[in-house]
Amino acid sequence: MCTLSIFPVFPSDGQIPLCEVDGRVQYSTPDFMNLHLFTMSVSDHPKVVLNKDVLHHSTLRVFAGQVFLPGSDSLVHRIQDAWYENGAGQVLQVLSEREDLLVLVKVVAKYLLSAYTFFEKTIEYVSSSRHVDLSLEDSDKFNEPVVCMNWHPECSKLALATRDDTVTLFCASTSINPILKAKSQRKITCVAWRPLTSGELAVGCSEGVYVWNMDPTTFVTRPAFSSAIHLPFSYVTNLAWSPQGDILIICNSQTPWMLAWEIDTKRSVVLKKVGGGGVSFLSWSHDGSKLLAATNTKLLRVWDTSKWTCENWWTAGGSVNCACWSQNGATLLFTTNTEPYIYSLPSFSAVFTDKSKRPSAYMVADLTRVQLPSGYLVGGEVKGMAWDRSNRRLALIFKDSPLIAVFYTCLRPKLQIYPGFFIKGLVDEMPSFICFQNNFTDGANLTICWSNGRVQYFPMIFRDAQVTVRANTTNFSTSVNSLNDYSYYYTNSPS
Repeated sequence: MCTLSIFPVFPSDGQIPLCEVDGRVQYSTPDFMNLHLFTMSVSDHPKVVLNKDVLHHSTLRVFAGQVFLPGSDSLVHRIQDAWYENGAGQVLQVLSEREDLLVLVKVVAKYLLSAYTFFEKTIEYVSSSRHVDLSLEDSDKFNEPVVCMNWHPECSKLALATRDDTVTLFCASTSINPILKAKSQRKITCVAWRPLTSGELAVGCSEGVYVWNMDPTTFVTRPAFSSAIHLPFSYVTNLAWSPQGDILIICNSQTPWMLAWEIDTKRSVVLKKVGGGGVSFLSWSHDGSKLLAATNTKLLRVWDTSKWTCENWWTAGGSVNCACWSQNGATLLFTTNTEPYIYSLPSFSAVFTDKSKRPSAYMVADLTRVQLPSGYLVGGEVKGMAWDRSNRRLALIFKDSPLIAVFYTCLRPKLQIYPGFFIKGLVDEMPSFICFQNNFTDGANLTICWSNGRVQYFPMIFRDAQVTVRANTTNFSTSVNSLNDYSYYYTNSPS
């Protein structure tokens, strides 16, 4: 089985990788990172530069009451200042702490203050129950400058959502970068371009989904908010467009159902199954025939979109946190949040027809955390996974690891995974997000967002039909075949 421990040795002289050309990784020193010496494949790509305000955490808010001293200590002025600072609650606080008032007045003020505080907390609880709070894992990503990013399926357009609730668009054909921002578009969680359109982008946030429509013939840096369609929903945690662009599926990690929107007609349908917890992850196969809906429990469902029926699957432990479909929609790779392995669900052609031929999910790669000779730690829990459209490069990022692992993959005659190479950034950089460019024709272009806000293109140029396997790689087809004896996942009839 392919493991991280048999990857090629990472250079120990401080060099970092810049690209891969015909199976050979090209390295350079951090002070001379000139990608054009090796390839010109991304020379016309948009240059992604984030605003300095996004790269630095905002300072703590300081209110006027903490800076300016009160001009008078009289009761009337103190009450007036308290009212303008924080309303009735602050007035009651002043009355309850005032020493020169009657005891009866102070006691009444304290009781009224307790009642007022209880009333405020009740209102806050009722109003917050309408929206789902972020889990600790989700809230941690808002400490990063970039919250999420997504390449357009057909064009060289990159959408980048930052922690200041702004979505910036970078296009190869122009230096103007439109900014999508609205007052109600808060706590952005995901973005996705609408297929078969040139300028429609869905932005998931705490208030639902905003589908922006940017006219490609105009050059506007701040499109009007009136050009966005609002799809109300209680805190969108994930969304997925159908490959035809006619249906948008949105979900919430605390609700056990999904909402299917037909954008053009603004009609919606609820897709609900009993059990399994909230839907936390969505992934539509490239051929549009299947939809993965993973829950925050051990249950995951694969929907047949022609009849909208589903098959239930259970993991051996943990919930699915990352998943990738093969280009033909026949193979699904996924990882869980508790096990350091890559699993595969192959041969989907028989899943919904003949239940006796329903396959099991198998472990295809071991991601157990290891320490490399260079001292770097890599492996463990996966927090990001991307598979290029040719299904020849699979990239993964891990929690608390500065390295990106790139595997060589092959689907014919059967799925095979080989050790590739590691990608490292500059000093103290940690990979935050990765995704492959969809319309890259020279191979695969991995786009990396680092923890300091730097966005890097890592092109992998390959034109041959076969995956280049290194000399120290053993025959992994035997290892993959031997996995038939170990099924870690099982299926059951749909609920």
